[in-house]
Amino acid sequence: MRVPSLLFTALFLLGFTADKADVSGWSFVVSKDAETGVSTVTMPVRDGVTAIAFTLRPGSCMGNDCENDRERIELKQAQYQTEGETWWYGWSIYVPEEFVSIWPGRTFLGQFHQEGGPPAMLFSLEPTGLVFETRFARGAEPVLIPARALKGRWHDIAVEVKWSKSSGHVKIEIDGVTLVDRAQQTMSEDRVYFKFGIYRAHLSRAALQRLPVQTVIYDRLRRASSKDEIMR
Repeated sequence: MRVPSLLFTALFLLGFTADKADVSGWSFVVSKDAETGVSTVTMPVRDGVTAIAFTLRPGSCMGNDCENDRERIELKQAQYQTEGETWWYGWSIYVPEEFVSIWPGRTFLGQFHQEGGPPAMLFSLEPTGLVFETRFARGAEPVLIPARALKGRWHDIAVEVKWSKSSGHVKIEIDGVTLVDRAQQTMSEDRVYFKFGIYRAHLSRAALQRLPVQTVIYDRLRRASSKDEIMR
């Protein structure tokens, strides 16, 4: 599948170029004013030759993050999703064994955010593992990857979303197993975009004297109109 040239243009101008095999069907720019912390690596990889690594160091603030008890390094989708569209999204994620949690500070490894509004859906690292959160279905926050199985291995995530302010739908598969399949509102604003990398918030809550350096690796970022296309 051909990758839009916008991907390489945008990321090259910001000092980062992804391999063609790593991203397909959508394009990304470095979120806000980050210039370091995202790179390609040759090990570990899920498929092909390279993967995309994010390394978040203490003090990696963008915009007004530091003033708001936050840090991040993320790539932001250059396109938007709108009312009535249905898309499949796929990516693989690798959390190294040496990754240190900042809980009860929060760490997010991906989010569908809304232009002019709060996040619609997030993937949160918690003591139980990787958890799916959505502001439109409070109390329904399934563990997608248990903590005992999270680190030191690749996990494949596939998400289907019908974007709607009233009659949407979300389906999430982890390593080929369906864990979420439900009708729900999926947006409240007009435009939604995806961000991935490492975003941590409520840093003052962290039960650590010194915040750790965190690294997470992503591969096979896909967006398409069907599941078959993101599995190629």
